[in-house]
Amino acid sequence: MKYQGLRVAAYARSSTDAPHRLTEELRQLARIRAFCATNKMTIVSSAIEGAKNAIGAGDGQRDFDELLDRACSAGRPFDAIVVASASRVARRVGEFESYADRLSAAGVQLIAVDNGAANLQGQEA
Repeated sequence: MKYQGLRVAAYARSSTDAPHRLTEELRQLARIRAFCATNKMTIVSSAIEGAKNAIGAGDGQRDFDELLDRACSAGRPFDAIVVASASRVARRVGEFESYADRLSAAGVQLIAVDNGAANLQGQEA
């Protein structure tokens, strides 16, 4: 398996303050956990971004920005960031490519479970 043995950070984000927000975030984490278990990946970190912090993809995603900083640090505590869907990270292609490029330069993958498990730097799983 291509992903076997990777240490990953799970990231979930809600785009609404509706009462079902927590349920949606937990569903995202459940999909990520199942994907990681199937692919023998180890979740070593996780972050859930609430809607008040993530008003629009890319606008104030503090937890995601912290994951990016940690992923790109000298100690690199994980090999990939796994999200339920690409839309949880960015809605604009250019913005997404910027994240992917930054992670790729640090040797870290960005993987979206709901997008055919595509490595979001353009490589299919």
